[in-house]
Amino acid sequence: MRILRSLTVTGLFGISLTIIGFTCVDRLGHPVAVPSPAMPTMARPVVADPIATGALPEAPAPMKTAKAARPKAVEGFDTERLNALMRGDPAVTLSRTR
Repeated sequence: MRILRSLTVTGLFGISLTIIGFTCVDRLGHPVAVPSPAMPTMARPVVADPIATGALPEAPAPMKTAKAARPKAVEGFDTERLNALMRGDPAVTLSRTR
């Protein structure tokens, strides 16, 4: 009885593999011709003539000269001013100028 069960399962497995194999061979032998969609073209912006639109072309920006670096504070971080800012003390914050 045991051997009959294993032979049946093996037979079903073999038949399934045979059907799958024949189906694959048939599909490979007769490929379906599917028309490929046309390649999309990239949209290009239309550049209008400045004379036609009445707009003037942009002039190149003038080159800025490099500014001299400001000297850094010698005393380091100003904790007094920071504390005054946190307290909202206007006397300390307004008295010091940059």
